[in-house]
Amino acid sequence: MKRFISLLFTMTLCILCAGGSSVSAKDLVIFTSGGYEAYKDVERGIEDAVKRDLLAQRLGYVRVRSYDVSKGLDHPPKALGLDVKQLPLIFTIGTPATNFALENIHGVPIVYSLVTSWWRYSTKNATGVHLKISEALLARIFSKTIGADTIAVLCGKQWPLDKKLFSLSRLYDIHVYLFRIDKEHSVYDALKVISQKGIKGLLMVPDTAVYDSPQTIRFVLEWCKKNHVFVMGLSRAYLKMGADVAIEVPFYPIGEQVWAMGKEILLGKEVAEIPPEPPKEFQVLLNEQTKEKENLEPPQRIFGVPVVIVRP
Repeated sequence: MKRFISLLFTMTLCILCAGGSSVSAKDLVIFTSGGYEAYKDVERGIEDAVKRDLLAQRLGYVRVRSYDVSKGLDHPPKALGLDVKQLPLIFTIGTPATNFALENIHGVPIVYSLVTSWWRYSTKNATGVHLKISEALLARIFSKTIGADTIAVLCGKQWPLDKKLFSLSRLYDIHVYLFRIDKEHSVYDALKVISQKGIKGLLMVPDTAVYDSPQTIRFVLEWCKKNHVFVMGLSRAYLKMGADVAIEVPFYPIGEQVWAMGKEILLGKEVAEIPPEPPKEFQVLLNEQTKEKENLEPPQRIFGVPVVIVRP
């Protein structure tokens, strides 16, 4: 019975993901982590970039095959009907798909996207676009937007902070307070110190060691609102939960960005020669309620980054 179920699973994946046809050495393969719209946008970005690229056409890379591995993370690539040895590289979208590829596939370059803990892949045959934007730049934008000169950052011990963050006090009179969260120092402990010191702003970073659940995120946002601490969140959704400012990364261009990195590999570059990159495009969203309450008049662009007023 178990053998029958395993066979049925394999056949279903092959039919749904590959349309029953085999993958050739000239196919470009994407592993995605599910049906989220962000993942779909990156996927479309990759596919459209390949279609437009004349070099890809000359090299014969004209077909992109996508596989949703989110429901089969415990199954090897063979369950997808893939002969991975002949693949020139694999694009992955999201952390689950990236982990799946790195754990199950060896010898094939991986170009990832929409991951946060990218440094964990530094010793692997992988590169790509992560979601970490320079905290120093974000802190300056945050300060310029809401006028805060004291900003707190909460992160885990492994989170690689931008070293320029600690020069802001000397260069721009922006004082940054760093709180490393671990078993001995909780998020709540950090928030209490923020209140005691009268720190005006909290810059959130996409570190799942700290912001590990929607409940934690909501708790932090509600606490900050109650204690009159401005918050710069990680996406438009954070504005709806009470954040004053947020960043928004368009996902379609990330697809184009990872294709450019993948193309370098196809042209002969080693993965180690292509360093991971942050998104090249993002914009800052200012909560309209915060703007009106604080009587803020930010410029349309801050340090070249567009500022958009948004009603939550």
